[in-house]
This record gives sequence, structure tokens and C-alpha cells, in this order.
Amino acid sequence: MKNKGFSWILLIIWLTLLIPGVLAVDAKLKESYSPGETIIAEISGPFIEPITMTNIDFQRNGHVSVPLQAGLEKVNEKYYLWAIAPLIDNNYTFIIKNVKTLLNGAPNTTEYRKDFVVKGKIIDYNVNPGAIYTLNDFDVVITSNKNDPLDVSLNINDTGSVTIQPGKNTIHFSIDSVQKSKLNFIQIGMYQIPVYVKVNGSFQISRGLEFSPGLIGISFIDRKEAKVGVVNMGTERLNSIGIEYNSTLLSVVPDMIANLSSGETQYVTITLKQDVKNIKTDIYARAGTLSALLRIDASVNSSSPLETKKSGYYCSEIQGKVCMANQFCAGDTSNTLDGACCVGDCIEKKSTSTTSYAWIGWVLIIGIIIVAYFIWINYKKGKMEKNPLKKRVAEIEQKEKLKK
Repeated sequence: MKNKGFSWILLIIWLTLLIPGVLAVDAKLKESYSPGETIIAEISGPFIEPITMTNIDFQRNGHVSVPLQAGLEKVNEKYYLWAIAPLIDNNYTFIIKNVKTLLNGAPNTTEYRKDFVVKGKIIDYNVNPGAIYTLNDFDVVITSNKNDPLDVSLNINDTGSVTIQPGKNTIHFSIDSVQKSKLNFIQIGMYQIPVYVKVNGSFQISRGLEFSPGLIGISFIDRKEAKVGVVNMGTERLNSIGIEYNSTLLSVVPDMIANLSSGETQYVTITLKQDVKNIKTDIYARAGTLSALLRIDASVNSSSPLETKKSGYYCSEIQGKVCMANQFCAGDTSNTLDGACCVGDCIEKKSTSTTSYAWIGWVLIIGIIIVAYFIWINYKKGKMEKNPLKKRVAEIEQKEKLKK
């Protein structure tokens, strides 16, 4: 009996030591989100090295990486992640890859995973960004998915509300009244956004660096190169943005961007090498501690010089759209689960119905010209014969004289 009790004590001690190690890293995500909803999660843990967006991944069904518009901010010892949830109902996993942390008191490199579900109808509105670390005034974009104006509550200093229109609405916030650096939370409708204002700070920080389109599976259909933009999504100027890639598979020109102002986009050209048959690689843009990821998945076959594989992605997941029958894609086209996906703008084709009856107009014009020509000929003959009746009578009289 004593041995059995001693065994239980050892088990409890072992679990006490094990559980804190397993749960050392934690991300406060909800179990379920609506399509298009802004995900805001607090990440905590004994991190040995900082985590960046290169450590962050979202996967559908546990294995298909999904590119989401997202950002990550560090405040003291915690991180705040935000992302716009996918528009496709499915099971998803949030992953922190190659995170260096303490496990049971010892340094360890591990991977953190947490599952969540996206389901239901598309959210009424979302916010971007969902976490902010700033030295200056800042903006929050509220995107409404409704067809009519919508009132959204604001709770900052005083409770109020703002009326947003369908599409994107920019709300400006001033930090003039902030006296010291601290973490605040602003309430915009259903979202509570962490905002850390750094007062009299000596360092600069930007909200993010992104590729545009930031997609998985660039389209190289019928050509060997594609253009993508590197965008400064933050509020501060970025300098010396380097592009990192596998030079044996492709080339990127330029591979260094001197500087990017806030909101500025610089385009780079990605070219596949001649001898590449299948390509699956990542491209990074880095500026200091900021980084952006662009994942390429393409293949080459004999029927087409460069043809993208039909990977397991939906068009919305690569930030594209399916063009209508009366539209054409003014950009790159990828083969997705939705069919041909346009990563660009769908432009309406010019109607040719107005030119189908043009021949009738030409026939009328030619007919008028012919009639006018004959009228003119007859007119000229009439002028040459000033008295045709008198001439005819003279001819008859001459014939009568000859008979006599």
C-alpha cells in the first residue's frame, strides 16, 4: 500500500515538472473564427531568441501553408500576432516554427502548433493592423463586407461610434495626449487592439514589410519571369532591404532596395533558370528585424514552357480573383482549386457587337457615291446639249429633204 502511494507521489512530481515545459509557449487563439475576421492573439513564453514573421505559418488541414495578411509586434516580453482569417471554411493550424525556448529549464528548439476552425458567414468587418507598436500617430483600416453603411463602436478615451462605408475606411489616431510609453487597448467594435506607444524613443520601428502579391504559387504561365512588389506597410522609412533567394533556381533583379518610404512599393523581377523543371522555394525580403516571405511552387513541362502546378490552394488564398466570361486577366494567372485565378485585375473585354454591322454603313456610302456619279454624268450631258429638241427636229427635216 505504501509503495502504491509512493508511486502516485512520483507521478504527480513528474507531471508537475513536465506540464510547465510543455505549456511554456502559449498563444491565446479562439477555437473558431468567421471567414475574414481579424485574428488577434497574445503569445507568451520563455523565448531565448526573438520570434519574427519568418517563424509564423498558417496551414490548412495541417499541411497546406496558407498566406495570410498578418503582422507581429513585441511588447516587453510578450508578442501580439494579428492576421486576417481565410475566407474558406476549413480546419487550420497556427504554427511557430523553429522557436528557441526553455523546456524544463533547458534550451530547446521546438515547434508550437494550435488548431482553430474557420466557419460560418463572412464577418461584417475586420481591422488592419490588429496590433500596433508606434512612435507616431497611426491609422487603422476598417474593411466593411456589408453593402450598406455600418455603425461601429469606438472606445478609446470616451465611448463613441463611427459610421463606416462598404469597403475600406481609414481611422486616424493621434498620440499627442500620450505622456509616457505604455501598452493600451483600443476597442473598435468587436476587436480589442493592443497599441504600444513609444514616447521619446531612440529607435525606429515599422509595422511590416510585405510582398505584393504575397502568395504561394506565382504564375509563370507562357513566360519565364514574374514581377512582384516589395511594400513598406509601416509608418517609418526602411533602408537596405535585401532579397534572399536560391540563386541556383532563379534570379531576382534587383536583389537590394536602397530604401522604401512608408506605403511605397518597389517591384522586383523573378526569373526562373533555363534548366529548372520543378521549383519549390522561398524568397525573403529583409530589413533589419523585419522580413517578408514569398513562397514559389511551379513546374515546367513539354506542352508549355512554364506551367504552374494545380496546388491545393483556393484563389482567395493567393489573393487572386476568378474573372468572369466577359473579362480578361491583366496580370498573372494561376491554376487553383477554383480554376484559373487572376493575380491582378479582371478587366472587362471591349464589346465587338457595335462593329458587326459596319459593313452596312460602307454599302450605303458606296451606293450613294454611285448614284451621285450617274447624276453628275447626266448633268454634264445636259449642259453639252443646250437645246436637244431643236436638234432632233432639224435631223427629221433633213431626212425628209433627202426623200424628196
